[in-house]
Amino acid sequence: MAILKKLQTDLITALKSGNQTEKGVLRFLLAAIKNAQIEKQGELSDQEVLQIIRKQIKKEEEELEFNQKAGRPEVVEEIKVKIDILKKYLPPQLSKEEIKKKVLSLVPADQLSPQNFGQLMGRLVKEFSGQVDNSQLAQVLKELINEKKEN
Repeated sequence: MAILKKLQTDLITALKSGNQTEKGVLRFLLAAIKNAQIEKQGELSDQEVLQIIRKQIKKEEEELEFNQKAGRPEVVEEIKVKIDILKKYLPPQLSKEEIKKKVLSLVPADQLSPQNFGQLMGRLVKEFSGQVDNSQLAQVLKELINEKKEN
C-alpha cells in the first residue's frame, strides 16, 4: 500500500508542476493498478503493485527496442524518460557481483551444470524475488556454469 500512496502523491505533484510526461506515466500506471484491483476484487499488496510496475517497464522497453530499430530517436528519448520514471518506484536492484556472491552462497558448486539450469533458475527466481531482473539472473547463472566448465 505504501507504493500506491506514493504513486498517488507523486501524481498530484506532477499535476501541480505541469510535468506532462510524468503525469501521463503515473495516470497510466494507476489505471493499470486499478484494473488489477477490480480483477482481484480487493486491494493489492506492495508486491503485486511492483509486479505491475515491472510489467509496464517491460512493455516500455519492448517499445523502446522497436522504435530504435525503426530509427525514431525522438520517440526513443521519450520512452527512456518514461522508463526512468517507472524505475523510481522499484526497490534498488542488486549489482552483478552481489548476484554472483549470493548465487554461489545458495547453490553448491557441484550443482552448477547446464542440466540443472532450469531447476536452479526456478529456485533462484523465488530467492531473488524483486531484487533483480530475471534475465540478469539467468546471465549470471550461465556465466557461473561456464566458469565451472572451464575449470
